[in-house]
Amino acid sequence: MGFLERLRRDERPDGAVRSETDVAAFSREVARTGVVWTLKRRDAPAETPDDLEGRGVQPFWSSRERVQELTHAIPQWQGFEPQELALAEWEARWLPAMLAHGVQVGPNWSGPRAEGTEVAVETALRHLRAAR
Repeated sequence: MGFLERLRRDERPDGAVRSETDVAAFSREVARTGVVWTLKRRDAPAETPDDLEGRGVQPFWSSRERVQELTHAIPQWQGFEPQELALAEWEARWLPAMLAHGVQVGPNWSGPRAEGTEVAVETALRHLRAAR
């Protein structure tokens, strides 16, 4: 890992690494499109901020395609489908509920185990404001 990359990453207490560049890229894309994506069970109503209690992190994606890649590739996620959220709703309803419940934002998880960044709501908001 190069010097500049190390400067853009910071370690969480549990030793996992969080990349500011991942959050910034997610924020730029959702600011441009006005849409955020999450998951919902195929056989259930759409998720709401009230469903967040007890979760440590809630994943979100900047495109439908990113969500679909994971729902097709990860066996335990095949019972889920993409759920579209207007960016304004995400900011006004979801992020305040996540903050109240201590739930972090998981932007653009990817790969065979759906791995990625986990950031505080305040960090996600800071990047979103910078992307506008």
